[in-house]
Amino acid sequence: LAAPGRIRGLWLMGANPGAPDRAQSLGTAEMIENGTEDAIAMLAGLVVAPEHTGAKASFEAMARRVGGRDGGAQMRALAGAEDVWERLGGLHIPALVVWGKDDALVPVATGRRLSDALPHAHYFALDGCGHLPTIEKPDEVTDIVGEWLGYDVDEAHAH
Repeated sequence: LAAPGRIRGLWLMGANPGAPDRAQSLGTAEMIENGTEDAIAMLAGLVVAPEHTGAKASFEAMARRVGGRDGGAQMRALAGAEDVWERLGGLHIPALVVWGKDDALVPVATGRRLSDALPHAHYFALDGCGHLPTIEKPDEVTDIVGEWLGYDVDEAHAH
């Protein structure tokens, strides 16, 4: 939104253009900063569909690598985000919106609304997928993105 003329395309997943609940975001930041395994497990339960145990383990490993300080800083930054719903119609660039139908953080209805607000969006909602489609459904997401880019994914894998 800051420089749409510099962007040729936009790929969104799990993004919420609305202003967050500041108190809730700051509470989550504090929980993350405390760095407990319980906090990581709770977040993993929110962002990954329960049946994707490998994706859950990947998320937990990433959360440990990021650490409590940096993870908390990310949540504090998100706590100050502004509502940009009304500005989305001004983005006249190709957009890809990929969503997990079981996203517990940002509901699939938000993904659909986001896609509808963008003038040139393509929308995909994935069954059995939570907040992290690239980790939970990497093959499906690769195919979707490849098609959106006009790329023959199978041909690329052959090389």
